[in-house]
Amino acid sequence: MTAEKSFSFSSTTISFLGVIAITAFGAAANAGCSGEPQGTGGSGGTGGGSTLCTPDLPSIDQTIFKPSCATSGCHSAVSPAADLDLSGDVATVLINVPSATCQNATRVVPGNPNESLLYQKVQGVQTCGNGMPPSGLLAPEYRACLEGWISSLPLGTGGTGGVGGTGGTGGDGPCEMCGGATCIDLQTDSTHCGSCTNSCGVGQLCTQGTCQCAQTQCGSDCVDTTSNPSHCGTCNNACAPGAACISGACECGSNLTSCGTACVDTQLDSNHCGNCNTACPVGAACTNGVCTCPAGQSDCNGSCVDLSSDPTHCGNCATQCGMGKVCAMGMCSVNCGALTKCGAACVDTMTSADNCGMCGNACPSGASCVGGACACPQGTSNCNGACQNTSSDPSNCGTCGNVCTSGTTCTNGLCECAGGGVLCNGMCVDTNTSNTHCGQCNKACGVGQTCTNGMCNCDGGETACGAACVDTMTDELNCGSCGNACSQGQTCTNGMCSCGTATVSFAGAVQPIFAANCTGFGCHGGAMPAQGLNLSSAAASYTALVNVTTGECSDGRKRVLPGQPAQSYLMDKLLGVDLCFGTKMPKVGTLPAGQIQTISDWICQGAPNN
Repeated sequence: MTAEKSFSFSSTTISFLGVIAITAFGAAANAGCSGEPQGTGGSGGTGGGSTLCTPDLPSIDQTIFKPSCATSGCHSAVSPAADLDLSGDVATVLINVPSATCQNATRVVPGNPNESLLYQKVQGVQTCGNGMPPSGLLAPEYRACLEGWISSLPLGTGGTGGVGGTGGTGGDGPCEMCGGATCIDLQTDSTHCGSCTNSCGVGQLCTQGTCQCAQTQCGSDCVDTTSNPSHCGTCNNACAPGAACISGACECGSNLTSCGTACVDTQLDSNHCGNCNTACPVGAACTNGVCTCPAGQSDCNGSCVDLSSDPTHCGNCATQCGMGKVCAMGMCSVNCGALTKCGAACVDTMTSADNCGMCGNACPSGASCVGGACACPQGTSNCNGACQNTSSDPSNCGTCGNVCTSGTTCTNGLCECAGGGVLCNGMCVDTNTSNTHCGQCNKACGVGQTCTNGMCNCDGGETACGAACVDTMTDELNCGSCGNACSQGQTCTNGMCSCGTATVSFAGAVQPIFAANCTGFGCHGGAMPAQGLNLSSAAASYTALVNVTTGECSDGRKRVLPGQPAQSYLMDKLLGVDLCFGTKMPKVGTLPAGQIQTISDWICQGAPNN
């Protein structure tokens, strides 16, 4: 072999095998599964000596099922296609029995042919698998028999249940496969929770068929309310800018104080200067927790005014100039002299914060007028008419109008997470516990996993393999450890790949498959078998297969290497993979998955000559 190959019939079975695993009838590679009732002249009518069926089960069984479907390679007792054995009591495996491979389909629904997978397949209108028989539609009279029989079945009629499902009156519960090859537990499987199409979200677990949060459900999200700033403590309780969610409570970052619903810097905030309850006078700035009027102004009853020019506070806060007088140089006067008259004020437009450069041009709150131009104190910027410290203001961080998101604070002009969180996509998260940002931004845990200490861990003792949680003690694709896939035919038991305990008989189970599918049409039978591979008898087949080097490859590959299905070229030919020459076998159609599994199991068990 040029490379190790692993074939596993688990939920990830190679897709083309699912095509041939049909429910009502099974395709076969030889003429023995043609689907034509004996004695008919093809799908267009009946041939000489034929007996037409009547719409009752005994007649249908004798004219259609037994002669055409219950044959070797199809729906016989030996390796029946799709686990449907039509060689015995057909009512018990058809009526009200769920399909073994077609999701939510029933083989025969009493009283309703159109809902019966059997009738859909013979009509060629099925949505799962292939129509039956594979050689073409049954003659109209035979389809009419089936339709009449199903229509006549009273509601509640049922068989005792077949493989893959229950009948109407008995049997174990149906095995739900969700389109795959293994049974799915809809009560606990997070990717098929309650139904095949329902997948749980990130951070959710499937409990009794319902997706439930391992943490707290907030709308469609599963969140950790102890650290999520959008759902802090409870759902929809968002922390203010500058606050982090710590142990389920919003807490302001360092150097910030919680004032109502906002985190503020009381050293710089003119509305909360020094403490939450102190607002600076109009026009004043907060510097080091102290309100300061611009240069040349004084605080008069909560407002910063220029005592040298304000007619309502001329010279001091209590003096008002009379009608027709102006305030010049702190004194009431009839004219402004060399100063500029702005209303009733005589001002120096080079220094007046209310009339800077020209009358009516007021400087932003906290700014001074220097040389006829407004100037905010060093370290602050004019943001919407007020001098703001953009290095620490969470509403103007770095630049005016840049508001830090919930859970972040402004430090040195950058929005950073308070409380040690990490900023991911504009939101502070605790990467130790976030299921969508576990360990780092945008690293989401898979279904059934939760984030603990920055690592995605599976609940219930399972192991995280990629985005899936698996039981490495039984998972055939991750047996013992992630990525360790068992070879086809092997099962995973206690974390070890091993062959099944049941012994497969070469003469009784394997050789009949070869005889029915490989020896006709001048293939591997007769006097001159293809490739010198004679499969006409158990003795000839065993001699030609086991430990015999194939002539199609130059790498010494064995047709059958005992104990190694993945290293056996016979399996490659049956599956159509890694071929050195020629085509997949058989050339017409594909062996049912059950028969391929039987051959693989025999090789896995050491290819005994039994």
